[in-house]
Amino acid sequence: MRLQYRALNAVNGVLLRRNLVVTPSLFQRPNGHALSLAEHSFDYIRAATIREALTSLDERGIDGDIAELGVYQGRTSALMNATSPDRTLYLFDTFEGFDERDLAVERANAYSHGKVEFEDTSEAAVMARMPHPAHCIPVKGFFPESAGDVDAKFALAVIDVDLYQPILEGLRWFWPRLAPGGVIFVHDFGTTKFKGARAAVQKFSAEQAVHYLPLPDTAGSVVFIKS
Repeated sequence: MRLQYRALNAVNGVLLRRNLVVTPSLFQRPNGHALSLAEHSFDYIRAATIREALTSLDERGIDGDIAELGVYQGRTSALMNATSPDRTLYLFDTFEGFDERDLAVERANAYSHGKVEFEDTSEAAVMARMPHPAHCIPVKGFFPESAGDVDAKFALAVIDVDLYQPILEGLRWFWPRLAPGGVIFVHDFGTTKFKGARAAVQKFSAEQAVHYLPLPDTAGSVVFIKS
């Protein structure tokens, strides 16, 4: 192990000149716990943290379904489905990109450019990506109206909808349905492209008097854990 650290420090001594670094977490995971770098290289920290959170929920015996609000093409949902194949996974999305009602809020508050993005997806394409599709329930439409028929308790939810209003509505919807010990991830807290994400997280935190932990992943996530 000491030799590994010496080798790592020597490699990083060279890479740091180019603002690059290799972290031990990429090779010190137990067998069977390594993530595919080819699949998750864009946001390895976020993917690994979500996977570790799901594993922890299983180990602690936290019951409940799992969900992603803002599925896009399904990469994170597929990771969740693969990690916890016995939990029902809800896939909330318009599957058509941003909704104009949410974009109007963005433009009115100068949170973002207020244009449609992420429309290059479909329910069929996302479901085809799921390793255990029989345990997945796609919920298409404008959230939270689309969730009117969903009656579930959740152990973990990932909110990745970028925009102020659906992030705030997502937090307000999932929190009372979250099991004690359950986890909510919110993406884009640290990006300046979608400033409404930070505003929504901070507003919800103040409303509920609950704290969050920021993560140093791509675009920045925060984690809420229900006591």
